[in-house]
Amino acid sequence: AKALGELNTEETCWWFTKLGLQKYIPFIRGANLRGSHIASIDLEILDLLHVSTPEERECLLSAVYRELHPPDTTTQELDTLLGRKTIGSYNVEKFTAALVNLKEISSKVENREQADPSHSVCNQNQQMDLENKEDKRRDLSQQVDRLQKVIYQVQGLHQSLASFCAELRDTDAEADVEGMCLGDTVVGLQQTERKRTEKELLVGGLRQRLSSLRAHTSGQRQKYESPIEVHLFDKMKLDCQIFMEEINIIFLNQQMARLKSAHQICKVKARDNMTSCTLGQLLSHQPPAVLLAIQETATAGTYGFRVQLKEGSGLVVVDVGNSKLCVNDRLVEVNGVSVVDYREEELKPLLSCQSCLIVVLRRP
Repeated sequence: AKALGELNTEETCWWFTKLGLQKYIPFIRGANLRGSHIASIDLEILDLLHVSTPEERECLLSAVYRELHPPDTTTQELDTLLGRKTIGSYNVEKFTAALVNLKEISSKVENREQADPSHSVCNQNQQMDLENKEDKRRDLSQQVDRLQKVIYQVQGLHQSLASFCAELRDTDAEADVEGMCLGDTVVGLQQTERKRTEKELLVGGLRQRLSSLRAHTSGQRQKYESPIEVHLFDKMKLDCQIFMEEINIIFLNQQMARLKSAHQICKVKARDNMTSCTLGQLLSHQPPAVLLAIQETATAGTYGFRVQLKEGSGLVVVDVGNSKLCVNDRLVEVNGVSVVDYREEELKPLLSCQSCLIVVLRRP
């Protein structure tokens, strides 16, 4: 049977009917009262029910009390002494005698417990069992919380892996390197090499962290023997990071191979152009002129000089800035790449590195 506090409105109406108080059912339904309201009965509830007579109040309150405090041996003996089993008014003399007798019964129970120490030991054992069960329940609850946290973290890790795979699918693995000039391939090789070196250093650091974490958690498991592996998610996260960075390195290696192939093709074309180039194309019609090799270093990522394409002269220095060049120097080579027939925008990739060796044609 349900406890009073668990009854819904209809079940509460049935409970009142069993008490013979069915006339209050309309008020119960009107106020939508449940068993929990009756169990915590107070003057406000009594007013809602319109309980007016003392007998009916006694009947209702006694029934609520019996529901909340089921009768034990002592209260049953008290009811016997009161000479009643049902609700009704008490005889004052019987009630007084019952209280005296109840006090004697309580004294006998206390004396029996004091005379029988095993009873006290039994209670202590029961209390210890309850405490142990509570500790186990608390520990299991904490483990469930930790597992739920790991599950949420793994879900987040799965989402990041799915995003990474989507990015790989969107990446043009076979990027078109045709049409790149020699300067573009040089810059592309330098940038790709730098990225690959950074990724390799990152993977090395991640592997070192993972090894240290595994050694640490192995000692932790031996010490505590936890059912949940220590730092499980941290190791999974490091494994996934290493996996993704190694995939990136593979893509960078493929890009390096394509750029090297394009670079070799461009070098052959540049060599062919240099072979077919005559001195008349290089030399000024106002000799004498000399070829000079000048080492330039970028300041704050840029070079100080500025060149301009002039008809019949190629790229000519028009502003020297803080460089070692001179105005009207004609650019011939930059880092071994012929720029005799280059335009200004084609020169920019060759000047993206920190330093470069420039060969110029200068008239004294």
